[in-house]
Amino acid sequence: MSSTTPRLEAVTWPGLSRFSVVVLPAYAAAIATAEIVTVVVDARWGVGLHVAVLWALLLHYALAKEVSEGKALLALCLAPMIRILSLGMPLEDVDLVYWFLITGVPMIVAALVARTLGLTRDDLGLTLDAIPVQLAIGALGVGLDVAGRYQTREASPLVEPRLQGEDPQGC
Repeated sequence: MSSTTPRLEAVTWPGLSRFSVVVLPAYAAAIATAEIVTVVVDARWGVGLHVAVLWALLLHYALAKEVSEGKALLALCLAPMIRILSLGMPLEDVDLVYWFLITGVPMIVAALVARTLGLTRDDLGLTLDAIPVQLAIGALGVGLDVAGRYQTREASPLVEPRLQGEDPQGC
């Protein structure tokens, strides 16, 4: 008399792999968590989390067996890289107009990486097929902007402002 235990079958969706259902959303959640920590807790802790996510993405990319998975992971690397660069650049003495230019350079690099990887507009989600989803994401961005502005109004500055004409060496 043999007893068979029922096996739990993996939930599958037609056309979607475990990678696109579990791994990509997990990385997106990790990046979002790092952003929340950056804004709400401390920018230094947020940068540390972004560095950890970037390392995990690069390691996962190096070990990826599918080319499409590797491309997705490499594309995701751009989000923490841009945040690390924007927070790590000493731009307090740079005019605001140039600050946007300097931190925007990684976006140009992102476009070049996407082209090099052969990603199409459909691969990047730049289509008119999912307008409700795109509008919801845009509304979420507005909400996060409002929350971020509220948090930064009460936060102390990361860099103490210098008086004009003050010697940076303190002499």
